[in-house]
Amino acid sequence: MKRAPHDDERLLAHIRRELEAGADDLDELTRARLGAARRRAVDAARPAGGPLGEVLAVARHLPAWGLAALAALTLLAFLLWRPAAPPPAEPLTLLEDLELLGAAEDPEFYRDLDFYLWLDDVAQRS
Repeated sequence: MKRAPHDDERLLAHIRRELEAGADDLDELTRARLGAARRRAVDAARPAGGPLGEVLAVARHLPAWGLAALAALTLLAFLLWRPAAPPPAEPLTLLEDLELLGAAEDPEFYRDLDFYLWLDDVAQRS
């Protein structure tokens, strides 16, 4: 048989009143013990160490093979998603550097510098 929602609310209100009345009858020592037990329970349920503590709290409940798999996946993800190193550039000689720094060309010239260098290379080959 199913109870009506208002019956449940009345029952909860009655239970709440009885518990509060019983709590009022407790002596100070019992209240202090209950408060200390509550604080210990709350502290034990809270993971320590911020986000890392939460990860460690979850890891405590994993079997050893789960931790090994998690470590392997983390290593694999690090190796796969690591940015590739840029290819090494050809070093300019000191004289080329000085030529570039001392040149009086306008900035437009430097935007197309690769083209001019390629053109010079093609001209030297032929």
